[in-house]
Amino acid sequence: MSRAPLRPLSIGNVVSTGLVLYRSNLQTYFGIALKAYLWIILPLILLGVASGLFVVSKRYPWLLLAIALVLLILGIAKYQTNAALVSRLAYQELIGKPESEQTARQQIDSKLWRFWWVAISVGLRLFIVYIISAIVIIMIAGVLGLIFGRIFTYGTGGLLISLAVGLGIAIILSWYFARWMIAEVPLAVEGNLTADQSVNRSWDLTQNSALRIQGIALIAFLVTLPITALTNYAPQFLFASARAGSPLFWTGTGISFIFSLIGSILVLPLWQTIKAAIYYDLRTRREGLDIQLRQGNNINDENDFI
Repeated sequence: MSRAPLRPLSIGNVVSTGLVLYRSNLQTYFGIALKAYLWIILPLILLGVASGLFVVSKRYPWLLLAIALVLLILGIAKYQTNAALVSRLAYQELIGKPESEQTARQQIDSKLWRFWWVAISVGLRLFIVYIISAIVIIMIAGVLGLIFGRIFTYGTGGLLISLAVGLGIAIILSWYFARWMIAEVPLAVEGNLTADQSVNRSWDLTQNSALRIQGIALIAFLVTLPITALTNYAPQFLFASARAGSPLFWTGTGISFIFSLIGSILVLPLWQTIKAAIYYDLRTRREGLDIQLRQGNNINDENDFI
């Protein structure tokens, strides 16, 4: 039965809404996340096998490498598609029109390579932002170092400059990350958008909301931190004393990998439900509740929503 849509949400309520959706659909979301990571793991295993064969025979198995790389590209696309599927299912619940996984997947799977391009496009844009911001901040830090170099000792001044550069780059990257955080959600939810239109849609919706989204992301990170610490770092700590190459070392590596995989599978759906809540909240604030989904480019401006 359909539920009434929610009203605009506060920062805390966005995360709380994501958590509620996550808990109430954990079995479904976990299964989708498992499929997403299996598509990534398979080509990585093949790459590992190819590397092992090279070490043993000193000849690289080019055919196996080519197959692994093709599967890795496909795996990234499948991973993004399954992640977006979780966001679509969560969003449909938020607007009171829940879908089954099968129904939602029919809408999502046809956009496979568009989701791949969304991931590549956002990654490239963030990389460019990183390079440009690093160059600019390092130049500014160098000038300030020359100006204030006599005030601080060499070691202290270098440390302060390094901290300032790192903090500056992190702040800039986090701002742009907030603007593109929901880049795949419009493609998952709305009509026949292209990948670039979905990325631009994220940019438009998050206008004047970057700081708020940064706050949401910080809270979500803190919520998932115990899971990440327990599954990613605890096994490594337990086997830290194992001698490299020993049976205990390889046992620890295997256990660490399995725990890390479980943690990633648990965390992925939570981030995607939070993205859906952010997307819902932004559309509610900017466009109102009584909206229907975009149907692509064949829409006049005056009939933008039909």
